Amino acid sequence: MAFTVSSDFAELAPLIADWALPTENQRSELRWNASKDDFERLYNGIMPRLPEILAYLAAIPANDIPEDVKPLFYLMLAFAECAPHTELYRGSRSCRIVSPPTGSQQPTAPGSADSLAFVWEIVSRLPAFAGLH
Repeated sequence: MAFTVSSDFAELAPLIADWALPTENQRSELRWNASKDDFERLYNGIMPRLPEILAYLAAIPANDIPEDVKPLFYLMLAFAECAPHTELYRGSRSCRIVSPPTGSQQPTAPGSADSLAFVWEIVSRLPAFAGLH
């Protein structure tokens, strides 16, 4: 499928070519196999234009996204799914384990069987929650 982009967002074309996949499963597979550099390129490519892109998409009814805008929408879904990985782990692969059945990389809480404890560990590092132990 050939993606097109509004001339207002033409510099995003390489990111769209790589990341704008229409299904969550496709984006998840790409994300699981992405390198730290891939995450950084996506994150750093979107962040400077984030307010503009969100304003542009917000003006379009969600149930009537034009075909030529869908790639930008899919790119933003990929960004939303990848941004926490970049912000929390700096794109590191250390938050992944090898899944025994398939051998594929899957995101997981590093060294913690208790996801609530893991989430609290991360949240407690944020400035707004510092000192609440």
